[in-house]
Amino acid sequence: MTGQLLIDLALITALLLLVSFWERKGLASVGLRWPSGRDLVATVAVCLLWFPIVIAIGMLLPVSLQADQRGLAALVALPLWLRLLLLLISPFQEELLFKAYLIERVEKLTGSTWLAFGVSVLSNTLAHLTLWGGGALASIAPGIAILSGFYIWRRNLPASTALHVVADSPIVWLPILLSRWR
Repeated sequence: MTGQLLIDLALITALLLLVSFWERKGLASVGLRWPSGRDLVATVAVCLLWFPIVIAIGMLLPVSLQADQRGLAALVALPLWLRLLLLLISPFQEELLFKAYLIERVEKLTGSTWLAFGVSVLSNTLAHLTLWGGGALASIAPGIAILSGFYIWRRNLPASTALHVVADSPIVWLPILLSRWR
């Protein structure tokens, strides 16, 4: 997983350099700007709804479409400091690459927000294939669709990253809670 962190950091760096020096666009072109008060309220509101929605989706899906438990076990086995780093860096990388950059550029090229949304959801869902397995894609896609829709609604990378961090936060706090109940 430390290799994944290095890959994430390299992708973040490469993409920010691409936007700044190759495309010669400001970082605001990928939603990198200070969140407004409305962005903060929207982020908190969606964060409060996140877990009930995800739990409901999970309850509706058959067990065969749930995440591969080996992926979860691999994350839970990591030391706390590494899970915390993953929790901060990986969501930013995914939001930058699959939401902010991809949505903004596909939308600009095609003029279609819906196509940009679809490309974002599909590519980000497929990126989770190696860790969570093919069966889990159906359970992962709705959460990714919510994150993509949130980015399109707010167009703010820090706000969408904060939501993503909340969504991924069980990898940090769940093992701590489970260890105390044993």
